[in-house]
Amino acid sequence: MKTSDSLLVLTYHAVDARRSVISVAPDLFRRQMETLASRGLSGVSLQDAFRHRERTGCFPINAVVLTFDDGYVSVLDQALPIMQSFGFRGTTFIISGLVGLNAAQARNANRYIDRDLLGWEQLSELVNCGIEIGSHTVHHPDLTRLGPCRTRARHS
Repeated sequence: MKTSDSLLVLTYHAVDARRSVISVAPDLFRRQMETLASRGLSGVSLQDAFRHRERTGCFPINAVVLTFDDGYVSVLDQALPIMQSFGFRGTTFIISGLVGLNAAQARNANRYIDRDLLGWEQLSELVNCGIEIGSHTVHHPDLTRLGPCRTRARHS
């Protein structure tokens, strides 16, 4: 297997037809996965890529890490079946304090979140299908607007 000192990471949020800045339509997502597969790339989790690097000193050159921010239900309903059809794995970063909220509840908790979020059972299903789960903060604050004191206070 060829190796590299760089890693290709593609970041997504929602896979749906809403035409928002954080959405990619399911048919476009499928075409993107087809393109990656046709170029000989395999979808791996972030942890798998770093484990490979720890073992060999380099990232796998034929790997792409597919990540999904926020933990939207569309990762399970839309992205996963497409990824599975190509044998791809990936990583979903969830907002741990908002797990399982519907769109209205999520919007009430954070004005930037306006879709249904994965619940604990759904997250377990993703894990069973080879999708790694990571943290995307507890409540999804805008980190660019937090001052150093607030950031330190949350981590102490």
